[in-house]
Amino acid sequence: MGAVLSTAYAFYSCRGRFYAWVACGILLLEIAPVALFSLHPIPLGILAGIVALGGFGFLTRHRRPKKRSVKPSPDLVGVPAPMSRPATPEDLVGEWFFYLDAVASTVKMEFRPDGSYAQTLVSNRGERTPCPGGTWALDGPRVELTGYRSAVAGTIEHVWWFFGDTPTGLGLFGKDRPSLQGPFRVSRVGSEAPPPG
Repeated sequence: MGAVLSTAYAFYSCRGRFYAWVACGILLLEIAPVALFSLHPIPLGILAGIVALGGFGFLTRHRRPKKRSVKPSPDLVGVPAPMSRPATPEDLVGEWFFYLDAVASTVKMEFRPDGSYAQTLVSNRGERTPCPGGTWALDGPRVELTGYRSAVAGTIEHVWWFFGDTPTGLGLFGKDRPSLQGPFRVSRVGSEAPPPG
């Protein structure tokens, strides 16, 4: 019975079809004489199953497993390269925000002219968690944050964000933690719908 099931799986998955045919042949050679001469229902049932598998394998011989397409996260679509000119403090100073975990929480950032920033985590229920904050510095189009509080990984000593040119103007892109796959858009307060809280 195990051989019949493994043969069925080989046909269904379209992998190792050659081995599935070999297994069918061996099973036919072993089961067919017993089934035909004894007319016992179990060997006849196994023989019928083998014939059905063979027919199914023949009919689906060109079938291939579907390849799963990986859709990029909407936050990663259209992430530009860093802008060519150096960023200025005027580009960064002000209030910014981004969403985490499919709008389960919002991170608010306030970049101050003195090179410091304040950070607050706001849950979708309006609960606010103030963070220690840290300092920011510009290096070309990049923004270095120290003392950044990740919603998942805790405090991270250095995080690098960057400015990029978008069709709607200058955009800020960052990561909540270094292991995150790609950068997300950080929005200036007032440029989009205001975040909760």
